[in-house]
Amino acid sequence: MPYPMNLYRHPNENYYIRFSRGEMPPNGKLVSIRRIVGYEVKDASKAKEILDSLKKNWHRNKLIQLHRGKRISLKDFRTKYTEDAARSDLSSETLRMDDLALRSLGDAIGRNRDVRAIGAEDLKKFKKACLARKCSPHTVKSYLRHIKAALNYAIENGYRERPPKIPKVKTPRRVPRIIPAEDLNIILKYARKNDFEIWRYAQFSLWTGCRLAGCHRLKWQDLTIYSRAKRKIYGRVRLVEKGDAERFVPLLKGAREALGRPKNIGPVFLQQRKDTVSKKFHAVVVACGLAEKRYNFHSLRHTSATRMVESGIKLEIIQKILGHSDIRTTQIYAEIYDHVVEEEMRKMK
Repeated sequence: MPYPMNLYRHPNENYYIRFSRGEMPPNGKLVSIRRIVGYEVKDASKAKEILDSLKKNWHRNKLIQLHRGKRISLKDFRTKYTEDAARSDLSSETLRMDDLALRSLGDAIGRNRDVRAIGAEDLKKFKKACLARKCSPHTVKSYLRHIKAALNYAIENGYRERPPKIPKVKTPRRVPRIIPAEDLNIILKYARKNDFEIWRYAQFSLWTGCRLAGCHRLKWQDLTIYSRAKRKIYGRVRLVEKGDAERFVPLLKGAREALGRPKNIGPVFLQQRKDTVSKKFHAVVVACGLAEKRYNFHSLRHTSATRMVESGIKLEIIQKILGHSDIRTTQIYAEIYDHVVEEEMRKMK
């Protein structure tokens, strides 16, 4: 176990103790031995004797901290955390990511590691291991976010005293991929003819901005449908998506077409696995000869948001429809639209 302190001889020949950053006070600053023992020390052997005494005390305090509270291995903690009945109301995707993040952490630092002993260096090692496995920075950042939540749970339940410092991960800013009108028409036309259920998924997402997970879990009970003369809105839908956040979106005519004849109960869409729907949508894109453009199902949500901007809907309203917690996320679509307009204007001769 490395010690967070060493000797430093000042030009005035007095000895100081240099504490490394991240440890207890004085947090990386130089401290005169005079402040510790009450007198100046210029003799090297005396300074080393004082340093050794400080190291022994530091090591003793570390052991006391390590043996305080309840002991639990990372492997057992992962089971307890992911199967805790108090967390059963969370989405299955959140629980899956919790399990995956802690399992990956165990692969990197050892599954029998005491949860109390997990520190900043362990998390740096984990980050390095993930990047070495070619995990994307966004994936690593997501893992660390779930690990942070798990360690906070460990503190609340007496398995450790304080959280370690979570390493930062620099993530590139992704530009959302939208589907131009000409490509979108080809995709929807082909899907409607060859895979009607995928067309329903795609059409509904396009007219509501709904994610695939939201479409997948949507039930007829979440729909409020009505019809009024000379009204474009035919009802509204309650969507529960990322982070179990709830939002309500008007059902426009395009979304109603995807629904077909309403029912009373049950799932709105055919219950296929989400990755199966994604693969089928990709197969449609390939069949349309658009594979090189790398459209995926989530591109429909980006396209929906861009079309809202194009229609003149205020960003604050779009933010509410899409369920963004930060309007800066919504503003990206305005920037994309401005770029598309500029590119189209360049075609003028």
